Amino acid sequence: MMALLEAPHTMYQCEDPMLETEGYFWRSSTERLAKYITDKYQLNPTSSCIVFDALNVIEQFYRTRKSITCSGHTIDVTSSPILAEEGRVLLRLAINERVQHTLEVGFGFGMSTCHLLTAHEVTGGLEHLAIDPLEQSKYYQGCGLMNVFQARLGSRFLWIKEPSNIALPRLLSSRNQFDFCFIDGSHIFGDIFVDSYYINFLLGYGRVLVLHDAWLSATQTVRNILITNFGFREEPDSSVPNLVILRKVGEGKLDWKEFSTQFEPFKVSG
Repeated sequence: MMALLEAPHTMYQCEDPMLETEGYFWRSSTERLAKYITDKYQLNPTSSCIVFDALNVIEQFYRTRKSITCSGHTIDVTSSPILAEEGRVLLRLAINERVQHTLEVGFGFGMSTCHLLTAHEVTGGLEHLAIDPLEQSKYYQGCGLMNVFQARLGSRFLWIKEPSNIALPRLLSSRNQFDFCFIDGSHIFGDIFVDSYYINFLLGYGRVLVLHDAWLSATQTVRNILITNFGFREEPDSSVPNLVILRKVGEGKLDWKEFSTQFEPFKVSG
């Protein structure tokens, strides 16, 4: 169990005032970022301490490339969870959106989950849902769950142990609504599209959807479909080229008589 760290109270002062920009702090060390968030969002001591501890758990994961399983064993992280800088962008976006209800497809080692739950601690959010039927498989062994609870972020977290093609329609039928969604589950085109299709209806107007693995033709095709047919606008961030950041700004313009328009997004090279 990680030791409880004293909550930071004063923002780090950069030696060069010209570097004291928001971007500087989002790229800086764990301690500096935690202090910056604490001061900017005027966190109370409890939330400040949780944010600091959570960022330390995240930093340790990326530094050691090791994770603890639900059975208490330490394993090497040999796969490719989201990059540390991608997690920072998710955290920044979610805070800027003042998230209350968030959703992700894919859980794995829980790094995107920890970043989004840290955002909830800043915004006073209500709940984060992660859909992944493979979390307790031989590959992940519950590491994501352990990382969430080591980071002291479990109070707002709900893990759904179902395939997304079952869980998402159920959430829709229950009239759930989300203000930030992240898709990093199956990378097969049909699965990404089905996830995005249902999330389109679950996502509030003006809210954000992020797709991981922008380098895949499957992801690029889904991106194009969402923009062309479902009323999304891309808001790219050059610092994280592997993330597709989309905002829902309309309902799309579908005409059943104009299939060529609907088919246009499928013309992706690769």
